[in-house]
Amino acid sequence: MSSSARRVATLRAHLATASQQEQEGKPLSQGVSPEETRSVSSLARDAWSIATENVALTERHGGDLVAEVLKAHKVDFIFCLSGGHISPFLVSCKRDGIRVVDVRHEVNAVFAADAVSRLSGRPGVAAVTAGPGVTNTVTAVKNAAMAQSPLVLLGGAAATLTQGRGALQDIDHLSFLRPICKWVGSARTVRDIVPLLRRAFQEAMSGVPGPVFLELPLDVLYPVLELLPQCGSHDRVRARDVKPADFSRLLIPREAKSQGMDAKAFLASRNPDAPVFLEVPEERAPPFAKKAFFGLLQAQLHAGAHDRNYDFSPLPITYPKPSVSDVRKVADRLRNAKRPVFVLQSQCMLHGLEGANRLAATLERLGVPCYLGGMTRGLLGRNSSLHIRQNRGRSLQEADLVCLFGLSVDFRLGYGQALPKRGVVHVNRAQHELELNTDLFWKPEVSALADPTEFIEALAKELGDKNMPRARIGEWTDTLRQRDAKKEAANAAKAAAPALGRNAKNGQPLINPLQLFHDLDDVLGDDAILVADGGDFVATGSYVLHPPGPLTWLDPGAFGTLGVGGGFALGAALLYPEKDIWIIWGDGSAGYSLLEFDTFNRHNLNVIALVGNDACWTQIEREQVPMFNDDVSTILDYIDYDKAAEGLGGRGLRIDTPDADVKSILREAQRISRQDNKPVLINAHIGRTDFREGSLSV
Repeated sequence: MSSSARRVATLRAHLATASQQEQEGKPLSQGVSPEETRSVSSLARDAWSIATENVALTERHGGDLVAEVLKAHKVDFIFCLSGGHISPFLVSCKRDGIRVVDVRHEVNAVFAADAVSRLSGRPGVAAVTAGPGVTNTVTAVKNAAMAQSPLVLLGGAAATLTQGRGALQDIDHLSFLRPICKWVGSARTVRDIVPLLRRAFQEAMSGVPGPVFLELPLDVLYPVLELLPQCGSHDRVRARDVKPADFSRLLIPREAKSQGMDAKAFLASRNPDAPVFLEVPEERAPPFAKKAFFGLLQAQLHAGAHDRNYDFSPLPITYPKPSVSDVRKVADRLRNAKRPVFVLQSQCMLHGLEGANRLAATLERLGVPCYLGGMTRGLLGRNSSLHIRQNRGRSLQEADLVCLFGLSVDFRLGYGQALPKRGVVHVNRAQHELELNTDLFWKPEVSALADPTEFIEALAKELGDKNMPRARIGEWTDTLRQRDAKKEAANAAKAAAPALGRNAKNGQPLINPLQLFHDLDDVLGDDAILVADGGDFVATGSYVLHPPGPLTWLDPGAFGTLGVGGGFALGAALLYPEKDIWIIWGDGSAGYSLLEFDTFNRHNLNVIALVGNDACWTQIEREQVPMFNDDVSTILDYIDYDKAAEGLGGRGLRIDTPDADVKSILREAQRISRQDNKPVLINAHIGRTDFREGSLSV
């Protein structure tokens, strides 16, 4: 601690005691430590001197600095739910050209920021008010952490002076979020805002990306003028209520003084409802020690904050790079492999659309059959001969080289049991994922701590155009393609089977969900983005739908979170207003964020939601009933989700018979979205099938 900081701390400690003693009418010297020989009055005068010398009475505030940092980091949107704790920087963001997008639940603000992060390669930003505003984000924050998605969450907080003293919505945010965030911080002075927020962006993007949280207390965000009523030196009143007799007591901020404004001109420049500050009459003046204490607090929080030449620019991002030795080892194995397979996951998509396109081109040059999961769905487009969708387990066991890029060997790979006993290469930014379950069922031959996209690019460079595997492994690729086509044909045949309703529609013919997805796949254009939010309905769709290109598929990731739909679609629609944004919603998951149709409508966003309405939590019911002979908690109703969407400002369509012209209705939804600029919900009544029989969601 610097000598000046120690001086301020000492003064604050003594003045806190002095203020209380003065209020109680005790001698001002009582309680002062023997080490402090000066009188408390002297301390108070010293404190007031520090305050008046170092604190400019300015209308600028911490929110201005927040907006400056966001602008320098190319933030286009900030997602929020209104709250008094965060108003200053929301207003500053709007002023600086950052679009403020207000949602109906805080969790969806974070989901929207997550979608922006995934689709742009830059951290999305969400802002929430203190206490319950912060706690409402937890599911989305943890989802982003498990998906390794970089985002910045800004949270309001009680004033520093009142934290831990029973202030409104005051909780220990940092202890609450530290277990699920990559980094947490709290700005304790206005001067902290810029360096901490720059670091927040750096932490979110470096190494293994993830969510970060920065707390911004009230007295750090709001103008220093708002502290004056706390010390009793000024009254806070509306501009319209100031009388000419009060002009001599009116505080004129620095900005107005610099323009030569007197009291009358200053008031004329204000909104009539704007707060202004009048010095209290002498008979109501606060005890001097109290006034000095708050003056010192002002100095500690605000001194020099708006007179500095800040560097707002992004800090450098670091992450593990491929080593030459690891790349050469894998290149040697690939030169000799007869049956190689690549498996890619979302960590390969951290470099935005440009990086994704570059990766797709590199994979086509290499010519190795690929299984794509998570955010990599669609990476190779609809028709690549390298993209294998079916029979992954069999292919992995038959392969003589399996390269895992950005995967976690977790439940999705049977904790390693799905992998062959030898010939496995694992490339990942996270050391703990390289080691996960290697003590159980699998061991990598090469374990490379590196960015998987850059590793693949380095691998292609090391092999050179003359040594690419494509021509040499054509027979293996053809075998996988033939199996793929056979499985796809079998799935397509199941789309023609009858699908019957339940409950109120028990035994009635309804739409087969497989056929519904085949129709949707035919209607989807190249400018579509699919948002997957559901259980059984989405899992069925994943076997049928072909995302049209890189970064056109958004799903929650390893956490398996229901409820991402509204937020993910919001972020995608803002980034790509010219595209069709489709939410694939189970009727269960639709309940989490259906209210965001109001947000889509208010912000004129093109979103189409397809609800697979089978009046059931089918992913659970399918095995719960045979296993326990009870459907408790799994049954819903055929809700009029289309009417709910209309009530929220959107348009509603319905498909409830198997003879409906499904494609025409899907195209009508596209027309409404594009031409009328309205969100659309299609309520599709689907029946039961045995397509995913035996799947257990635990």
